[in-house]
Amino acid sequence: MRRGYNSEIIKDENGKLLGVNLGADYCAEHEWGIDNIKNAFGVNVDPNEKPFASWWSALFKKEKEVFGLQKRTITKCPEIIVGETIVSIRDYKVKGSKSKKHKIYFLGYRKSFYHSKPVSEFFAEVISKGIYSISETENVWGWWSEDDFLFATIDQNVVLEFEDAFKNLDLTISVGGGHVFQNGGLHFMIKSRIEADVAQEVYDNDVDSFNLKKAAVDTGIYKKLNEAGCGFYALSPRWKDENKKEVVFWLNPMDQANNNSCWCSVSDLEEWIKGEGKIPKVKVS
Repeated sequence: MRRGYNSEIIKDENGKLLGVNLGADYCAEHEWGIDNIKNAFGVNVDPNEKPFASWWSALFKKEKEVFGLQKRTITKCPEIIVGETIVSIRDYKVKGSKSKKHKIYFLGYRKSFYHSKPVSEFFAEVISKGIYSISETENVWGWWSEDDFLFATIDQNVVLEFEDAFKNLDLTISVGGGHVFQNGGLHFMIKSRIEADVAQEVYDNDVDSFNLKKAAVDTGIYKKLNEAGCGFYALSPRWKDENKKEVVFWLNPMDQANNNSCWCSVSDLEEWIKGEGKIPKVKVS
């Protein structure tokens, strides 16, 4: 479980609590998905969304695709830990300010815990070691991995409202995404407070993403590159234009001493298989 940065409490224009974003960092704990958390809370797990997964071969093996809020909504609630602790922190935006004691409220979940101390004490220690400053804009903090999560705030009502949302199964869980889920990080949103137009946009984005993946798979290029031994770290599709008829790919190839990273078409990738085109680096004698 690692600290996420740029955590935020998400509210509507009237100040009504909608959700919380635990933030993220460039670390392994935040790069391997949250399938274990999803399984624990009964959230739909899509093998095609696993980082580094061969989704082009796994695609369409499920009987039915799930989109929108349904795809992200919890259907069960294992034990969550709610508590409070005292932490000495300072307002770093106030020149010459000194550390003061603040009461911090927290909510978290931990899949397994091999330790002599209760989980609540462990969470309190994580908070005491991980919060260095406080300000008007920095008043919520998050930690997470694929197995567990913890968020802390100075606002007890936020924790209490989320505790109710968890217990009433009125919660969505996701990493990144679109609209209210657009910023990177682990998101918890109170489902009943998401406006209908936002829910529809999330649904439409999921459908578009699925159609994009299908179009990319249908080109057959993943299979061709695999059979030709043209390895890559990423081959990420996007629509070429707003007509959404043709797919182009961002290629991050292996053997980068001899291959370029670039945006490319299916034809470019087929030329790469033959050792031609813009992807192989031109050797200057």
